[in-house]
Amino acid sequence: NIEEREGILYDAFFFFTEEFVPMAKDMGFNAFYLPHAVNDYMFRKIDLTQHEKDSWACDLIFAGAWQRPRQRVIEATASLNIDMRIYGPKWLKHSIFNPTVLRSIKGRWLYDNNLIKQYRAARIVLNINSWFTKKAHGINQRVFDVPACSAFLLTDYIKELEAFFEVGKEIETYSSIEELIDKVHFYLKNDSIRERIAQKGYEKAQKLPTWRDRAKEIARVLGIPLPK
Repeated sequence: NIEEREGILYDAFFFFTEEFVPMAKDMGFNAFYLPHAVNDYMFRKIDLTQHEKDSWACDLIFAGAWQRPRQRVIEATASLNIDMRIYGPKWLKHSIFNPTVLRSIKGRWLYDNNLIKQYRAARIVLNINSWFTKKAHGINQRVFDVPACSAFLLTDYIKELEAFFEVGKEIETYSSIEELIDKVHFYLKNDSIRERIAQKGYEKAQKLPTWRDRAKEIARVLGIPLPK
């Protein structure tokens, strides 16, 4: 939330949620829509050795901090009895009495190339926005990171996704836990379809704005000259 007194402290406000921009403008703020973008410094397609493929292979991976809406999704997915990996803080604390989830927890975080290797070797990369089941507010960074690695993304549906990816052809989405379960079953059984979507998503990611482009947009709005 933006308080009125903040308006005198900042030259501009940038939102990764498009619907907040007109609301902020109505309050008198200099507001702009600035969604996330492809981090091409970090997330890219890399080739794995056979040893890396074997080491990182799994049916589904979720990387992200524990949050209550995510717990319900993870519990349902873990009950499928698939090879699932969870990385992120606080999952152990909140899953200590749930052995189905507990055995899928592999660590607090994955960093740098290890995260890319896990994306590349997993059959499905699951994304759960922290506001899943509530009113959607923008899309998070993972929506761009996963396709940029040529990995298959399955994320909760938010309308703003359609401005960047073609749903069902470049990424896949779900709107309920029941739909998620159905699609996990389907894509684990249909390798060629899943791999084609991952490839199309990768091709689209190469055409999308990057963090560099977003920085240029901020500089343009603020009137900051760009270095040559």
